[in-house]
Amino acid sequence: MKNNDTKKTALITITVASVFLAASIGFVVFQSNRAAALAVPASGLDQDIAKQNALIVERPKEIKVYIALSGLYIQKVRETGDVSYYQTIDELLAKASAIEPENSDINAVKANIANGRHHFLEGYQLINLAIKKNPKTVSYYGIKADAEIELGKYDDAVATLQTMSDMKPNYSSYARIAYIRELYGDISGAQEALRLAESAGSNFKENVAWAFVESAKLAARSDLALAEAEYASAFAFVPDYAPALEGLGKVAFARGDTSKATMDLSKAFERLPLAAYAIDLGDVAVSLGDDVKAKQQYALASLAFEKSGKSGVDTNLEYSVFLSDHGDKAEALRLARQAYLKRPSLYGADALAWALYQNGMAKEAEVYSAKAMVLGENDPLVVFHSAMITESVGDNKEAHRRYLKVNELNPHFSIYYAHVLKEKLEPTPN
Repeated sequence: MKNNDTKKTALITITVASVFLAASIGFVVFQSNRAAALAVPASGLDQDIAKQNALIVERPKEIKVYIALSGLYIQKVRETGDVSYYQTIDELLAKASAIEPENSDINAVKANIANGRHHFLEGYQLINLAIKKNPKTVSYYGIKADAEIELGKYDDAVATLQTMSDMKPNYSSYARIAYIRELYGDISGAQEALRLAESAGSNFKENVAWAFVESAKLAARSDLALAEAEYASAFAFVPDYAPALEGLGKVAFARGDTSKATMDLSKAFERLPLAAYAIDLGDVAVSLGDDVKAKQQYALASLAFEKSGKSGVDTNLEYSVFLSDHGDKAEALRLARQAYLKRPSLYGADALAWALYQNGMAKEAEVYSAKAMVLGENDPLVVFHSAMITESVGDNKEAHRRYLKVNELNPHFSIYYAHVLKEKLEPTPN
């Protein structure tokens, strides 16, 4: 945590008066083919895609038409979780490259897609090529920061976002500033940046809804009523917005209303069948003693991870964390070791620490747990993992301090582990 105070100060001074993250980070969808996509009415986005496709027919040699259509498909991935659209973008970029192979926008879109597939080193290399060619394009710096964060280059990401914000403070820069402030534990600063993102607006209503959801997640650390209101605000932009439905389900669970939690989480999964929502439903089922339902939900999650992997998205980190809790511990460790090599971020370190712990290798786990808290004790799940690891090596006093820290950060940090935290903090009978 060397120079951590300096870095926090830099974050505070990022221009906000004067993130949309990589498009599909976190998207692991159960239904991965378009024929099985959700039956929803054609949106304004679909209409824009149709118009842009028509423009390509009219202007087949115009690079900017291909770039614009690629951007619309990236947004489509955000809204549907369907990573097969990346293949469509690959085809568009191949046609564009045949026309103008040295175009910086082509490299930038390729970088964004690489990030979306969780190939962050590739994304980092491609976006640096684009910036070298055209350093005055603001959006390039957001793509670069996304890759830097996932590669554990936090100082570089702060500097990149400073440059981006200085060039043009907008929704995209504010959203990313919010995320990195959260990573550094500046929750009020993250909320401030999200409010600015909401006010700045976006060409896509889904993006603004996402900002309200992120704001709600931060509020849920200490104020469930405020979180509930923020989640509800997202519906004004996207009715039945799946991430907001998931959030409401978690708020209901935190209040002890498992019936509403199941209902809201089921709606979220029906709307957007992500692995994360299946895991949530499985965790609620575990809390109710319904092991059959839990196994069904976890099986869906496993299938989602496997299908996304076959679609070219590297889900080793996310799948490892899932397996550490709910599946094959040895496989979790294998995946975590691979993931950390490619994504040496604090979350990569945490995934490896947790897999090592679950395989009875607590001393080695301690090393990576410390790396996971390089920016401080800011993420409640990461701190919880560290407390469990510390307790397992016999340092009960330090473990108890860390359990208290988790409770301070967010007592409702996990559907699956909230009851464990409560038990750890119960007074020991005399």
